[in-house]
Amino acid sequence: MLKRLSAGISTFIQPLSSFLDRLSWLALFVMMVYTVVDVLALKVMKTSLLGTPEMTALLMVVCIFFSFAQTEINNGHIKVDFVYDRLNPRTKGVVDFLTQLLCTILFGFIGWSSVLNGFEKLESSELTMDLLIPLYPFAFIASAGCCLICVVLFMKTLLALDKVINQ
Repeated sequence: MLKRLSAGISTFIQPLSSFLDRLSWLALFVMMVYTVVDVLALKVMKTSLLGTPEMTALLMVVCIFFSFAQTEINNGHIKVDFVYDRLNPRTKGVVDFLTQLLCTILFGFIGWSSVLNGFEKLESSELTMDLLIPLYPFAFIASAGCCLICVVLFMKTLLALDKVINQ
């Protein structure tokens, strides 16, 4: 039953995380072009583009948080497994379950905190210094990325629990 629930969630989450991952690629490309144009402007015209550090930081938010979930789906995050590999299958299942559960809770808290931060930035009308870009959308982007990886981790928690129960 847990596998079916996880598979049901996955049918919705995988296309969404893949789409957001592609948007993070686009943000990375735009950041790269912006940086190259800034460096060329500095060399050729002896002046830098206004707001380059701001633009890089804001695009980095999109790049990082929109790629979290897809990286987790692809098992691309770093794992230290030199002790884990020596454990028996039942213990591995319990460790997987606890790890996935703790990570789910952690990203849930980070996502919730980012939502609150986004509303604070919206109420205070906080802007970047040079380009005057509102900051609240980027707090909500961080929240969306954290909530999405939270769902992916929840799916993996269900699968790990199913493995523990059925062993």
